[in-house]
Amino acid sequence: MVAAVFITAALTHCINHLHKPENVPGIRVSFIDVGQGDAILVQSGVCSMLIDCGEEESASDVIHTLKSHHIRHLDYVLGTHPHSDHMGAMARILDAFETDEILVSPVPEELVPEDAFYLNMLETARKKGIPITQVSAGQSFDIGSAKVEILAPVVDGDDLNNCSVCTLITLGEVSFLLTGDAETDEEQSMLDSGELSGVSVYKAGHHGSKTSSGEDFLEAIHPDAAVISCGVGNSFAHPRDETISRLMKYTDNIFRTDLCGTITIESDGSTFAVRTERSVYDN
Repeated sequence: MVAAVFITAALTHCINHLHKPENVPGIRVSFIDVGQGDAILVQSGVCSMLIDCGEEESASDVIHTLKSHHIRHLDYVLGTHPHSDHMGAMARILDAFETDEILVSPVPEELVPEDAFYLNMLETARKKGIPITQVSAGQSFDIGSAKVEILAPVVDGDDLNNCSVCTLITLGEVSFLLTGDAETDEEQSMLDSGELSGVSVYKAGHHGSKTSSGEDFLEAIHPDAAVISCGVGNSFAHPRDETISRLMKYTDNIFRTDLCGTITIESDGSTFAVRTERSVYDN
């Protein structure tokens, strides 16, 4: 009954928008190809949330993708952590779309960046009157008929990657675990919380780096499919071979933006289907 009340409130909030996006039955999660970075669009009903947005030079691609989905308004923009490959384009995104609220990680003061992309985001939010809210583990809200749970950060990280906001998005029996750049330290804090269980789709942490997607973490979440957001021929050699090997112990369904382009996953809450911009055989 409590869940139903939350869903009704969220749907009412979204339906009252002056400019309505397309109505997405179930849930659609689009992992937008922004090269070496992250940008994820979550849609359910007439509600939408953008999680990260890539570097500043990716702004036009992200804006084009959102507009191709008839989006004029975002309920939430969530920045997992203030690195430019995740939040570099945010000021331009906020300029392009009406946004209800910005969600960010509670980054320790000594780690708050003074880079132009971050200061521009703060200034754009101030000018447009968009509230910025720090989120923490244990909070939850709804996007249409889907539930969004904040699983991390659980404790203060000692670097920005381990301050990443990690979300579990659930509709019926299908779930998406999105972990920003969380590395094994933050993965362990989620394990210690006892909140993890099997997931349908896992967005591999830190672009498939060797310091993320640890053995114990993967054993706990046992994903049916994995998505890796990374750039073609990137200088970090992401995803790393050892990470791919660990993932392949649990699933053969591994999708990469460097090979597949934008990856779109749709679900009715019972099953999910994956659509890619291009086939790996095209590369």
